[in-house]
Amino acid sequence: MRDGILVCKGEPIGYLHTLKTFTSYRLVVEWRWAPGTVVDKDRVPNSGVLLRVNGEPRTAEVSRGYVVLAGEWKDGDLVDFTLPMEVQRVRCDARVRANLGRVAVQRGPLVYNFEDVDHRQAACELVLRPETKLTATMNEGLLGGVMVVKAGDLTAVPNHVRLNRGGASQVWVIEDPGKVVITGNIPPEDLPGFEAVKERTIDAVVVGDRKSEQQHALKGDKTGDGLAYEHRWRHAGGGGWFSYRMKVRPEGGHAVFCTYWGGDGGNRKFMILVDDKEVGRQVLESQKPGAFFGVEYPVPDELTKGKKEVTVKLQAEPGATAGGIFDLRVLKSGQ
Repeated sequence: MRDGILVCKGEPIGYLHTLKTFTSYRLVVEWRWAPGTVVDKDRVPNSGVLLRVNGEPRTAEVSRGYVVLAGEWKDGDLVDFTLPMEVQRVRCDARVRANLGRVAVQRGPLVYNFEDVDHRQAACELVLRPETKLTATMNEGLLGGVMVVKAGDLTAVPNHVRLNRGGASQVWVIEDPGKVVITGNIPPEDLPGFEAVKERTIDAVVVGDRKSEQQHALKGDKTGDGLAYEHRWRHAGGGGWFSYRMKVRPEGGHAVFCTYWGGDGGNRKFMILVDDKEVGRQVLESQKPGAFFGVEYPVPDELTKGKKEVTVKLQAEPGATAGGIFDLRVLKSGQ
């Protein structure tokens, strides 16, 4: 702070950070050119949406995706602007096949999610028709107060509050069912290691397929699924988890087999549990960029002896992410 003004040099990056968490807000920003500031008119500055200079409305030119204010500047000139928070539909580039016939909802710069918990059917099956009106409304009883978007019987919440109530979430929902490309809903036979484990498979869940996941009693916290590289995946962020009920043989001799994308990284650290007993740990840190890979986790016989089913659970470490997995199955032991 300097003379009651927050000074941000932007070296290497400048940003504002609040001590409190806000789920709904109106952002009004005023900024002032620092003494000695020189603006290169040939290099468009990243200056946002500018509306007024020294209290006077100004008309700004849009150039290369930026709003530009031109003129003679003096030390201490004050610029203030308001960010619009209109609700709008967003459609993907047609070259992204996975999102053909789909639409996303955005309010101002905020992307919204549709969640299972707010609807009678899975979020991935919801249809948002082009003629359906979008309305932003405050829900004071949701997570301390959230500005939701209503679309007929559908409800969307901001991306930053998703997956706090269980179930899955979806950004790109169906708009035109006739154009949607359905991929990744069958066992991914082209994944590495599939032929080697095919004959040993006792039970397999089709990850991301609602029918298969329901048959395997999917449960979880902060879990979601999606589509990448024409295969569906599931993960759980923020220390969350997800689990399936899987068939086993009473005589034992099992392993859990998971397939991962070799380019996944970041804070992806998690445990693989069978009936709440750890059978393996996994860290994804871009081990095989550009390729899938499978990992087999042996299961001690005492965890399956005399049982016909067990719960296989992926539990993230605190603050970390579990998965994503593209395939999960229980195998006969390779020994």
